Amino acid sequence: MCSLRTGMTAAVLLAGIGFASADANEGPFAAFDGMWSGNGTISLADGTKERIRCRNQYLVTKQATNLQQALRCSSDRYDFHVNTYVDADEAGVLSGSWTEMTRNITGRINGKVDGNRVTVSVGAGGAFSATMSIVTAGNRQSVRIEPTGLDVTLVAVQLNRAK
Repeated sequence: MCSLRTGMTAAVLLAGIGFASADANEGPFAAFDGMWSGNGTISLADGTKERIRCRNQYLVTKQATNLQQALRCSSDRYDFHVNTYVDADEAGVLSGSWTEMTRNITGRINGKVDGNRVTVSVGAGGAFSATMSIVTAGNRQSVRIEPTGLDVTLVAVQLNRAK
């Protein structure tokens, strides 16, 4: 079974992955190069919530169809450093991988971009899975993550692009 810390790590990873619709001649990641940051909460099965702060650096390559991410998040009890690599095909289908660097946990990402909305499934073998929805409006992303089988029941984060 996945520990609370491992589950939170994967859930927080998801909070940093967001996508926006781009010009028809550019890939879905065109608007994301640069630094983003924001706050959110992690809800636990026992009803408690904890505040978390995230900083996210995106590097966009291959006509904006590849996104590389370095995510750092901190709360009162946890620190995470996650690297993510995601590719999008012409139909907006996403695939990729993530690694939580401090704990050496690796998993897969699959999903779809549809305009300003993204739906993603994330997993680490049979140890962890979650669904995520992301809605992007301008320089703001609203992220909702729902892990399965963990003490973490919901992660909600608002990210803003640095000016």
